[in-house]
Amino acid sequence: MKLLHFAHRLEAKAFFDSYDFVLIKEAKNDLYYSKELHLALLISGEGHLNALEASLQSILFLDYQWKSPVSEIINLGICGALNPKLIKETVVLPRYSLLVNATQIPVFQTYETHNEINAVSCLTTEERIQSTQLAEKLHSFGDIVDRELWGVLRAANLTHLPVYSVKVVSDNAREVTCELIKDEAHHFSKILKKWFDENITTATNKNENKSKNQLLDVEIFLQKANIYQHPLLHFSQTQKHQIKKLYHGLKIQNESEEKLFLQTPEVQEIFQLDWTPKKRATEIISLLQSRLNPYMANWQNDFQELTKPLRRENIQFHIDPKLENTQTTIVFDCKNESDFTNKLKALSDFSYNKFNHLMHGHHQKSEP
Repeated sequence: MKLLHFAHRLEAKAFFDSYDFVLIKEAKNDLYYSKELHLALLISGEGHLNALEASLQSILFLDYQWKSPVSEIINLGICGALNPKLIKETVVLPRYSLLVNATQIPVFQTYETHNEINAVSCLTTEERIQSTQLAEKLHSFGDIVDRELWGVLRAANLTHLPVYSVKVVSDNAREVTCELIKDEAHHFSKILKKWFDENITTATNKNENKSKNQLLDVEIFLQKANIYQHPLLHFSQTQKHQIKKLYHGLKIQNESEEKLFLQTPEVQEIFQLDWTPKKRATEIISLLQSRLNPYMANWQNDFQELTKPLRRENIQFHIDPKLENTQTTIVFDCKNESDFTNKLKALSDFSYNKFNHLMHGHHQKSEP
């Protein structure tokens, strides 16, 4: 069964007006069920923590108590536009959500939706945006801003469920006020319902078939592609599966596009390093992952620049893959005393303070 998620009842008003949603009294949350559509609808309340908690509770309730397991979550609601090209009443499909904490610093843990078309980047903020200056600052990290999507995606990640997200632009985040959104919420709800009727009710099966066909096309291409046959690279079966998904997400679907990627300076630099083919393959995957996430691409560039002197000396600088703490592991081999001296100098010159600032969301260019 599909679970529709809204933050506020006004956003869902057009759905309540049109369908037979009835409150599930046994549920702890504001959870409803439509026999007509065989859909559940959740009103979580505002904010990513409310969305996370209510989504998890509803998923578990429907699965274990109602014996109607959730197959996917569809997050619907309004958003503010950080990208000035997005105009009011535009329907957009977020590709992923990046959490922005109360100090207005992006948290590195991002979660992706299953949206494939019209995809934009979304920032989920702990607090409402109250200033034009803040909106302009956040624009470099995302196209739209909301309050709940990250929490829904986190809940889905914990329960291994796919999430589709549909947002309608309420206004420019630089200008929007809460009163304006409240006054027009029913209008935005009608836009969401119209999109839902035209797409969601029939699109899931079509999208599944389309996605399978597209992934099959990518897989056939990869069987012929140079990246698997490259003498400087060696991919495990798990990594090949990762490559397939990353190519699909980045729309790399033919040999000419792949050759352009392999010829980029970042890839060529990886090829020149004195690493094993397996290590280079891992670095290639990291590069593709960073390209799929624009914010992480900027962060990755800063990280690569900061650690370049260490890589030149074949010093491996391992960090937490989830970027949740600053603990590091440094590994290197020495051939002789001269090699040992060079490695010690590279480590001595390395600024751990800059690395610590980078891990907390500050770019190197902002460093004093």
